[in-house]
Amino acid sequence: MRNKFADALTRPIGRERFLKYTIKAFALTSVTVSAARCGSPAAAAQPGAALEGISLQEYRNFNALAEIFLADAPFEFDAGLAVDRYVYGHPHPIENRALVHELIGIPSSRLLSVLLDGSFTTLVELSPEKRAERLNIWKNSGSKLKRGLYTIMRQTCFFIISSRPEFAAYSGYDLSRGIIPYAGARA
Repeated sequence: MRNKFADALTRPIGRERFLKYTIKAFALTSVTVSAARCGSPAAAAQPGAALEGISLQEYRNFNALAEIFLADAPFEFDAGLAVDRYVYGHPHPIENRALVHELIGIPSSRLLSVLLDGSFTTLVELSPEKRAERLNIWKNSGSKLKRGLYTIMRQTCFFIISSRPEFAAYSGYDLSRGIIPYAGARA
Protein backbone atom coordinates (compact mmCIF):
# COMPACT_ATOMS: atom_id res chain seq x y z
CA MET A 1 0.00 0.00 0.00
CA ARG A 2 1.34 3.41 -0.99
CA ASN A 3 1.89 6.20 1.43
CA LYS A 4 -0.93 8.82 1.44
CA PHE A 5 1.63 11.63 1.44
CA ALA A 6 3.31 10.21 -1.68
CA ASP A 7 -0.08 9.93 -3.38
CA ALA A 8 -0.87 13.56 -2.54
CA LEU A 9 2.41 14.68 -4.10
CA THR A 10 1.85 12.79 -7.35
CA ARG A 11 -1.81 13.74 -7.80
CA PRO A 12 -2.37 16.61 -10.29
CA ILE A 13 -3.73 19.82 -8.81
CA GLY A 14 -5.87 22.46 -10.44
CA ARG A 15 -4.61 25.90 -11.40
CA GLU A 16 -6.59 27.72 -8.72
CA ARG A 17 -5.30 25.48 -5.93
CA PHE A 18 -1.75 25.66 -7.29
CA LEU A 19 -1.85 29.44 -7.33
CA LYS A 20 -3.39 29.71 -3.92
CA TYR A 21 -0.83 27.56 -2.13
CA THR A 22 2.22 28.68 -4.11
CA ILE A 23 1.57 32.37 -3.68
CA LYS A 24 0.75 31.95 0.02
CA ALA A 25 3.94 29.98 0.58
CA PHE A 26 6.09 32.66 -1.02
CA ALA A 27 4.22 35.47 0.72
CA LEU A 28 4.58 33.86 4.14
CA THR A 29 8.27 33.22 3.73
CA SER A 30 9.33 36.23 1.72
CA VAL A 31 11.66 38.89 2.96
CA THR A 32 10.76 42.06 1.13
CA VAL A 33 13.29 44.58 0.03
CA SER A 34 12.94 47.67 2.21
CA ALA A 35 13.93 50.09 -0.54
CA ALA A 36 13.54 48.92 -4.10
CA ARG A 37 16.58 49.58 -6.22
CA CYS A 38 14.92 49.20 -9.59
CA GLY A 39 17.01 49.84 -12.64
CA SER A 40 14.92 52.71 -13.96
CA PRO A 41 13.40 55.91 -12.59
CA ALA A 42 9.91 54.78 -13.68
CA ALA A 43 9.97 51.67 -11.50
CA ALA A 44 11.42 53.52 -8.48
CA ALA A 45 9.20 56.61 -8.81
CA GLN A 46 6.81 57.80 -6.15
CA PRO A 47 3.09 57.57 -6.91
CA GLY A 48 1.48 60.74 -8.22
CA ALA A 49 -1.43 60.34 -5.84
CA ALA A 50 -1.88 58.81 -2.40
CA LEU A 51 -2.10 55.03 -2.32
CA GLU A 52 -5.32 53.68 -0.85
CA GLY A 53 -4.35 50.16 0.09
CA ILE A 54 -1.07 48.91 -1.26
CA SER A 55 2.30 49.83 0.23
CA LEU A 56 5.00 51.84 -1.50
CA GLN A 57 7.00 48.60 -1.88
CA GLU A 58 4.04 46.88 -3.58
CA TYR A 59 3.62 49.93 -5.80
CA ARG A 60 7.25 49.67 -6.89
CA ASN A 61 6.98 45.89 -7.33
CA PHE A 62 4.07 46.20 -9.72
CA ASN A 63 5.73 49.01 -11.66
CA ALA A 64 8.84 46.83 -12.02
CA LEU A 65 6.71 44.08 -13.57
CA ALA A 66 4.76 46.47 -15.78
CA GLU A 67 8.02 48.00 -16.98
CA ILE A 68 8.72 44.65 -18.65
CA PHE A 69 5.28 43.33 -19.55
CA LEU A 70 3.81 46.67 -20.68
CA ALA A 71 6.94 48.15 -22.27
CA ASP A 72 5.15 48.63 -25.60
CA ALA A 73 2.06 50.34 -24.17
CA PRO A 74 1.13 53.22 -26.51
CA PHE A 75 0.47 55.67 -23.66
CA GLU A 76 1.90 56.69 -20.28
CA PHE A 77 0.71 54.33 -17.60
CA ASP A 78 1.32 54.16 -13.84
CA ALA A 79 0.76 50.45 -13.20
CA GLY A 80 1.32 50.64 -9.44
CA LEU A 81 -1.31 53.32 -9.05
CA ALA A 82 -3.62 51.45 -11.42
CA VAL A 83 -3.53 48.26 -9.34
CA ASP A 84 -4.16 50.29 -6.18
CA ARG A 85 -7.12 52.07 -7.81
CA TYR A 86 -8.51 48.84 -9.23
CA VAL A 87 -8.39 46.93 -5.97
CA TYR A 88 -9.33 49.72 -3.59
CA GLY A 89 -11.10 52.32 -5.75
CA HIS A 90 -13.21 50.12 -7.99
CA PRO A 91 -17.00 50.22 -7.46
CA HIS A 92 -16.88 46.43 -7.12
CA PRO A 93 -13.52 45.77 -5.42
CA ILE A 94 -11.72 42.49 -5.76
CA GLU A 95 -13.01 40.16 -3.08
CA ASN A 96 -9.68 38.65 -2.14
CA ARG A 97 -7.42 41.62 -1.48
CA ALA A 98 -4.98 39.38 0.40
CA LEU A 99 -4.28 37.49 -2.81
CA VAL A 100 -3.43 40.73 -4.59
CA HIS A 101 -0.99 41.67 -1.81
CA GLU A 102 0.63 38.22 -2.00
CA LEU A 103 0.92 38.37 -5.78
CA ILE A 104 2.44 41.84 -5.75
CA GLY A 105 4.98 40.66 -3.15
CA ILE A 106 6.55 38.12 -5.52
CA PRO A 107 9.00 40.51 -7.27
CA SER A 108 10.66 41.42 -3.96
CA SER A 109 10.72 37.93 -2.44
CA ARG A 110 14.30 37.00 -1.69
CA LEU A 111 13.29 33.42 -0.90
CA LEU A 112 11.63 33.10 -4.30
CA SER A 113 14.79 34.40 -5.98
CA VAL A 114 16.95 31.91 -4.12
CA LEU A 115 14.65 28.94 -4.73
CA LEU A 116 13.80 29.59 -8.38
CA ASP A 117 16.92 31.32 -9.66
CA GLY A 118 19.68 30.52 -7.18
CA SER A 119 20.25 34.25 -6.71
CA PHE A 120 19.99 36.56 -3.72
CA THR A 121 19.05 39.38 -6.09
CA THR A 122 15.28 39.87 -6.33
CA LEU A 123 13.45 40.81 -9.52
CA VAL A 124 12.92 44.35 -8.25
CA GLU A 125 16.62 44.86 -7.63
CA LEU A 126 17.58 43.94 -11.20
CA SER A 127 17.98 46.38 -14.07
CA PRO A 128 15.13 46.27 -16.61
CA GLU A 129 17.30 44.29 -19.04
CA LYS A 130 18.28 41.67 -16.44
CA ARG A 131 14.68 41.55 -15.13
CA ALA A 132 13.38 40.90 -18.65
CA GLU A 133 16.05 38.23 -19.12
CA ARG A 134 15.10 36.48 -15.86
CA LEU A 135 11.38 36.64 -16.66
CA ASN A 136 12.08 35.24 -20.13
CA ILE A 137 13.91 32.33 -18.48
CA TRP A 138 10.82 31.74 -16.32
CA LYS A 139 8.60 31.89 -19.41
CA ASN A 140 10.62 29.24 -21.26
CA SER A 141 11.46 27.11 -18.22
CA GLY A 142 10.71 23.44 -17.87
CA SER A 143 9.39 24.22 -14.37
CA LYS A 144 5.63 24.55 -14.15
CA LEU A 145 6.05 26.82 -11.14
CA LYS A 146 8.23 29.34 -13.02
CA ARG A 147 5.98 29.29 -16.09
CA GLY A 148 2.89 29.61 -13.88
CA LEU A 149 4.23 32.60 -11.95
CA TYR A 150 5.33 34.28 -15.17
CA THR A 151 1.89 33.78 -16.72
CA ILE A 152 0.00 34.99 -13.65
CA MET A 153 2.08 38.15 -13.32
CA ARG A 154 1.81 38.89 -17.05
CA GLN A 155 -1.96 38.31 -17.11
CA THR A 156 -2.41 40.55 -14.07
CA CYS A 157 -0.53 43.38 -15.78
CA PHE A 158 -2.66 43.09 -18.91
CA PHE A 159 -5.87 42.85 -16.90
CA ILE A 160 -5.01 45.97 -14.91
CA ILE A 161 -4.14 47.97 -18.03
CA SER A 162 -7.46 46.97 -19.65
CA SER A 163 -9.36 48.50 -16.73
CA ARG A 164 -7.82 51.96 -17.12
CA PRO A 165 -9.44 54.92 -18.90
CA GLU A 166 -6.26 55.48 -20.94
CA PHE A 167 -6.63 52.04 -22.51
CA ALA A 168 -10.35 52.48 -23.15
CA ALA A 169 -9.74 55.84 -24.86
CA TYR A 170 -6.90 54.36 -26.92
CA SER A 171 -9.22 51.50 -27.93
CA GLY A 172 -11.75 54.00 -29.28
CA TYR A 173 -14.39 54.02 -26.54
CA ASP A 174 -16.31 57.24 -25.96
CA LEU A 175 -15.59 58.16 -22.35
CA SER A 176 -17.75 61.29 -22.32
CA ARG A 177 -20.57 59.49 -20.46
CA GLY A 178 -18.22 58.47 -17.63
CA ILE A 179 -18.39 54.73 -18.26
CA ILE A 180 -15.16 52.81 -18.69
CA PRO A 181 -15.46 49.26 -20.05
CA TYR A 182 -14.54 46.65 -17.38
CA ALA A 183 -14.04 49.32 -14.73
CA GLY A 184 -17.47 50.75 -13.91
CA ALA A 185 -18.07 54.47 -13.52
CA ARG A 186 -15.13 56.83 -13.71
CA ALA A 187 -14.13 58.48 -10.45
